[in-house]
Parts: sequence; C-alpha cells; structure tokens
Amino acid sequence: MKKFKLIIIVFLFSACSMPDFMIRGQLDDFERAFEQEDVDWIMDQFTDDVVRELPDGVKLKGKNELRMYFEDLFQSLDNIDVEPIDFVTSGFPPDKLALHWRMKADVVAISKYFKYDTVGTTVKFEGMDFNYNSGFKTARAIAFWNTLDILQQAGYKVTK
Repeated sequence: MKKFKLIIIVFLFSACSMPDFMIRGQLDDFERAFEQEDVDWIMDQFTDDVVRELPDGVKLKGKNELRMYFEDLFQSLDNIDVEPIDFVTSGFPPDKLALHWRMKADVVAISKYFKYDTVGTTVKFEGMDFNYNSGFKTARAIAFWNTLDILQQAGYKVTK
C-alpha cells in the first residue's frame, strides 16, 4: 500500500506545475527586492551563465553583465512600484515562467541600456518576461515592453 501511495504522489507531482501559491510567494519576494533595489537578492535568482534579452536588441550575458544592468536601472529610476499581474508556469520545479507585470517609476537619470532620454518623466507601463529555468534559478529571460508607450509619456512625438 505504501508503494502505491508513493507512486500516486510521484505521478501527480511529475505531471503538474508548481502550485500557484508557491510561485506567488516567489513573485512577492521579487517585487519587494525590486522596490527595495536589493541587487544581491535579485542576482541570487539567476544562474551564473544567465542570458537576459531586452527590447531594442540588448542582450546581457552572465551575472556580471546582469548585475551592471540592475545597478544602472536602480540608479536611473526612483520610486519604483512593480507588480505581477498574471503568470503561467510549466513543470516542477518550474522550467518555464511567463510573467505579465506592471511598473511605475520616476526616471531620474539616463540609463546605458535605454536609448532615449526620458529623464523627468514618471513612466507607467506593462511588460512580459519569459523565463527558462534551471532548477529554481532563471537561466534565460526574454523581456518585452512597449518602448513607444514610454516615449510618448516622455513627450516624444511619433511621425512618419
């Protein structure tokens, strides 16, 4: 009977994703770390050879480049408010995560990783991250957001 129960438990966990409450807890921790600019905690969530792709063709390779990106981000933004909107995972531990998020922040300095000057603007925008994981750490992340929306908030005009 014990073997039968063990087989059922293994079957159930191997065929499902990580429970939502566990993912939600991790996202809450990430939100807190992001808003408190806790680069060390954020970096602990990534593999050493992580690759993060940003809009406009920026590709960060390894923890050193990713750390520089987050340090630059936190120097260029103030009053950061980020919140997860929705997510979908696959596997246990999750090997994939699709995350829809919303962010609001005051742009206080030019970033090396954003091609446009939006200093003096409070930006509000949504984005998506697609994460491919190794164990419980992110190995590859592809981020998307609407750069045009951010530029329009900063007063840029779109012309043909």
